[in-house]
Amino acid sequence: MNAIVTEKLTKRYKDVTAVDGLSLSVKKGELFALLGINGAGKTTAVKMLCGITEPTDEHSHILPHFIWVLGYTAVTAAAAVLLFLRQMKKQ
Repeated sequence: MNAIVTEKLTKRYKDVTAVDGLSLSVKKGELFALLGINGAGKTTAVKMLCGITEPTDEHSHILPHFIWVLGYTAVTAAAAVLLFLRQMKKQ
């Protein structure tokens, strides 16, 4: 069973397209990471999934599930590598 499903999720701010046709499905109990460079639309996509902001394209669709738990962590690539190396050193 899918916990999150989006179809052609799109968000535009005037002349800027923040999210362009995002389609994904996340199964119940599955961990999911949304990765990308700065300005790629990750935060905007999460805000749409939580219902904080609305998609701008009338063809966008999010299945109506209530999100009980949402984890968000902003980490730079260097910090992620450093954390990984520290964890490996402890083993």
